[in-house]
Amino acid sequence: MDTLQYCTPQWLKECKTRYDDNSALQAKLKKITRKMVFLVKADPAWGIDEDIYFCSFFDAGKLLKLELISPQAAADEADYILEGTPKEWVDILRKKTKFIARFMMQEIKLPQGEKVDVLSLAPYANDLVDVLALPELQYPDELTPEQLEAYRADMHAFRSEMDI
Repeated sequence: MDTLQYCTPQWLKECKTRYDDNSALQAKLKKITRKMVFLVKADPAWGIDEDIYFCSFFDAGKLLKLELISPQAAADEADYILEGTPKEWVDILRKKTKFIARFMMQEIKLPQGEKVDVLSLAPYANDLVDVLALPELQYPDELTPEQLEAYRADMHAFRSEMDI
């Protein structure tokens, strides 16, 4: 499998496919029933010109939905929305920082939902991060200026096509 780019439909699709084939990871998350949405704040330096949302909907460990969604769908469907900069999210995926620590320091914000719901996931946080890091990823801060412009153009194209 090729390296996939962060915050793209291909990345989320591959994560879901790999999760669905990973019974060990599913067993670790069998107690998770939540509709989580992650908001990646716009940062043009990272090739992300507008906020982008993706969801991770679980029912008893079964991953029902892992995809990019519109802000309206996020607001309507999510138990909570977690918000961070691209750098914050990427540092978590690279395991340079821990999700719960960054959440408690309010570097990851909670614009929708209850803090206690998020904190109840603390024992599963590393496994949830593992789901999003199943394929090999390339992050915007690893791209050359030319690659970053291509990434930006691809993002504009799929966002327009998906109406998100």
